[in-house]
Amino acid sequence: MYGADRAVLGCPASQGKRDCRRAPLARLGEPVELRGMGKHRPVLAIGIDAAEATQVRRLVADGVLPNLGALGAEGAWFDLFAHADLGSAAGWPTFVTGTPPDVHGLYCDWLWDPERMA
Repeated sequence: MYGADRAVLGCPASQGKRDCRRAPLARLGEPVELRGMGKHRPVLAIGIDAAEATQVRRLVADGVLPNLGALGAEGAWFDLFAHADLGSAAGWPTFVTGTPPDVHGLYCDWLWDPERMA
């Protein structure tokens, strides 16, 4: 069962799929190798906070975001799914580390210090 710790893998344009279709789910933190890409290649990861994925894809398809479209045409799209009640502070460490909040330990924007809460 996949929960908040799932990612939807995009399809590389080199495989002839230029429209960011959803591909099989993979558990975050597990190594993933896309066809045509080795495991040890440089990666440019771009995160767009608070963007609605279908709107971004529509703007790319309409040519409004040509540079983002060009980057996606030569690479892969990934969607990050997280529980809405955790806030964005849990999403970014998940994005960067590929691990869910119960692994990286960041669930909210504040780091609570029990000694200062008395």
